[in-house]
Amino acid sequence: MTFNCLSIMRPTSRHYPIVYSLVLFVLVAYCCVRQQHELDHLKGTAASEYVNVNEAKDSLRQLGVENLPTPSATHSTEVSYVTSFWAKVIAEEINPHRREVEAALLANIHNPHFDQVVVYLDREEDNAESCLDFCQAMSDLSRQVFSMTAEESNELLANKVKCVDVQTGQPSYYQMFSNALSDEVIGDVVVLANANMAFDDSMSLARFLNPEVLAVLGTSGFSNRMTANIKNIYEEMMGTDYLHY
Repeated sequence: MTFNCLSIMRPTSRHYPIVYSLVLFVLVAYCCVRQQHELDHLKGTAASEYVNVNEAKDSLRQLGVENLPTPSATHSTEVSYVTSFWAKVIAEEINPHRREVEAALLANIHNPHFDQVVVYLDREEDNAESCLDFCQAMSDLSRQVFSMTAEESNELLANKVKCVDVQTGQPSYYQMFSNALSDEVIGDVVVLANANMAFDDSMSLARFLNPEVLAVLGTSGFSNRMTANIKNIYEEMMGTDYLHY
C-alpha cells in the first residue's frame, strides 16, 4: 500500500525526508530478512563454523564457488591470510588474551591451505617490538608446539609469513581493506580476519572461490567442534585457559 501511494503521488519537497526514510526503512528490513534467510540456510548446512569440507561445499557455491574440484586437485590459485596484530611492548608481561591471539596466528601459519600469512604489526608504542621480534616469537612457538628445529621453523616463517611494521594505531575497516589490496599480498584470494580467528581444513575450499566475489563469513564464538590439531595448539600454549576467552 505504501509503495502504491508513493508511485501515484509525487511528493513535495517537504515530504522528501519522510519518503526517503520510508524507502530506507523498507530496504533495510528487506536486507535483514534476506540475510536471516541465508543464515538459516547456512545453519542447516553446517552445525558450527568448524564445518568439514563436504558440508561446506553447498554454502560456498552460494558465495561464488563454481565447479568445485576435489581438495587434492592441482591448483594455481594462491590464498593469503591478512590480519592485524598489536606489537608487544618490550619487557611487557604476556597476558592470556595475547597468548590466545598468538595461538590463532600460529594455527594459521601452520595451516597448509594458506599460501601466505600477512601480519600488519601495529607499533604505536615507541618501545614496542618489531617484526623481527614477532617472527622470532612465532619461530620459538613453532619449535615448542610442533617440535620443529630452528632451521625448519625459520624456513617456514621466511617462506610463508610477511610482517609489515605500521604505526597507525588500530586499523579501520578501510585501512584493512587497503592492506588486503597492497603489493605485500600475493594471494588471488584474500582471507581478511581478526587475528584471533583460527581456521581449519575447510580453508581448502577458499582457493576455489571466484576472486571477483566478496564473501562474508561469520562465527558464533567458541566451538566444541574445534579440530584436534588446532585444539592441541591452544592446549600447548594456554592449557585450558583458552576455554574462557
